[in-house]
Amino acid sequence: MVRSSNFGELATVQLLICPLPGSVPMTKDEAMHPSTRTVRVGAADIHVTEWGAGPPVLMLHGNPDSGIMWEGIAERLAPRHRCIAPDLPGFGHSEVPAGFERSLDGLAEFIEQFLNAAAIGRPVDLVAHDFGGPFAFAWAVKHPDAARRMVAINTLFFSDYRWHFWARVWRTPILGELSMLAMKPPDVRAGAQARLQRNQRCPYRPHLGADNAANEKGSLAALSRH
Repeated sequence: MVRSSNFGELATVQLLICPLPGSVPMTKDEAMHPSTRTVRVGAADIHVTEWGAGPPVLMLHGNPDSGIMWEGIAERLAPRHRCIAPDLPGFGHSEVPAGFERSLDGLAEFIEQFLNAAAIGRPVDLVAHDFGGPFAFAWAVKHPDAARRMVAINTLFFSDYRWHFWARVWRTPILGELSMLAMKPPDVRAGAQARLQRNQRCPYRPHLGADNAANEKGSLAALSRH
């Protein structure tokens, strides 16, 4: 298993060292150019960014990110792998499917529906960061033969996880927004406003400033076999 203690450090990626038999490498120029498309899941538009060709690698982002956060990693994997990075429901350019359930069963169902709608073959490698982990691993538990290798980055996966007090407050509609506003001192609110104004420079990620998006280009994850 290869690990990186810093998400922004360059790390040796196992998929690069051990490409799967039969994978045909792309040229560097071909791999560097992402494509985007929209797939329909539960009558909702789900935005997807893809790089490369070969065995599929499903890359699931965390909060408050979108699929483009994987750009730096995907560019390195893309010569031998097809990297698929959706914007998860309600993030980036994706809508929330009607009836979407925020339970482990609901997260697993979304991933299965997405893979079918996007015509992604199995098995897949899974790379998951932050709250992308519950999506990935809830699906993998239900479809063990469809998950080839898995990578967990700063995430958790508990079927009986109980949110702490403030998390329960933050998850309550209206009360959550009011509590977050009350907890932010004036200088923090002013800083947030300035960042929102800078977001216009970052078309892929309207919720982040351009500096944050640029910093992610060098990020690599360590991949492990399961």
